[in-house]
Amino acid sequence: MSFRKDKIHPYVSIIVPVFNGEKYIEECITSISLQRYPCIEIIIVNDGSTDNTAEILNRVTDNRVKIFTIPNQGVSAARNKGLENATGTFITFIDADDTIAPNHIEGLVHNIVEKECDLAISSYTTHVFRSIPENNGIRILSSNDNVIEMFKKSSFQGFTWNRLFKREIIESNSLHFDRNISMLEDMLFNLEYLMRIKKIVFVDVATYYYRPNNDSAMLARSFGNKFQKNWLTELDSYKKMKQIIFTSFKECYSIFKESYIWEINTVRLLIREAPNFNVYESEYFQLTKFIKMQQHFIYRGQLFSNKEKFKFFLLLYIPSVLHLKLKISNSVKL
Repeated sequence: MSFRKDKIHPYVSIIVPVFNGEKYIEECITSISLQRYPCIEIIIVNDGSTDNTAEILNRVTDNRVKIFTIPNQGVSAARNKGLENATGTFITFIDADDTIAPNHIEGLVHNIVEKECDLAISSYTTHVFRSIPENNGIRILSSNDNVIEMFKKSSFQGFTWNRLFKREIIESNSLHFDRNISMLEDMLFNLEYLMRIKKIVFVDVATYYYRPNNDSAMLARSFGNKFQKNWLTELDSYKKMKQIIFTSFKECYSIFKESYIWEINTVRLLIREAPNFNVYESEYFQLTKFIKMQQHFIYRGQLFSNKEKFKFFLLLYIPSVLHLKLKISNSVKL
């Protein structure tokens, strides 16, 4: 798959937010620089890094790279800064610790143009298992199809980094990332974009390689850690998504509610097992009450297996099971 050299190529703005990314940012930039697609601008937003990230960025010689530095405000603010300075016809995002195959941008642009869509999505794999990408086909999706897939754990979900957006749609609708939300802000942005479009192309080729990072906002959460207030913004994100789905994607409401209730229970359990439980005790009991009122969405739904539903029931009514499991797990590690 390639574009003819005598053809005008639409520009692609590639936005890379980075905070303390000294370990992988150089590898990330290199993979972007090696793209076969010729017309790209690489917008790197240094979100107030305190390590050697700035020094590494100062060594970049690729004239397609534009570097912006802002005080540390979080990934949403960094992505917004990138959007403000993007000039391409299309926009995509790449996390600073990830890499992409040489044909990643080329494949997305080719398909969004050829299929006359407003959004292109690629498949992805972990950095460890990257290999020569296999082409498993192309699917044309409606916005409703996309919303359903976003909430399936085995699907392409709701990331921003494996997608190609149209800048015109983003700017004409003043779309941006909510700076007050640090959990699932990408899913919220996707939903707001999907409200404005009808046709999506999914390219089932794993050309994006993400690297699970224990320092990331989602993965840093683990049972037994102190609960952090910003983790509650996941609930704020779900509340906003709920309004969008109820208004624009009613056919997807049931599957959304399954995911919503499941994640609320996860937050509740994180609070319960946190050493600073007393600080968030009232939130814990409020969430418990809400989940018990809404639990039927889990039992009647199709998103989770019977085994998962049984696990949900145990953790809702006998949460001490989790405490015992964690205690045994920690003993084994010792």
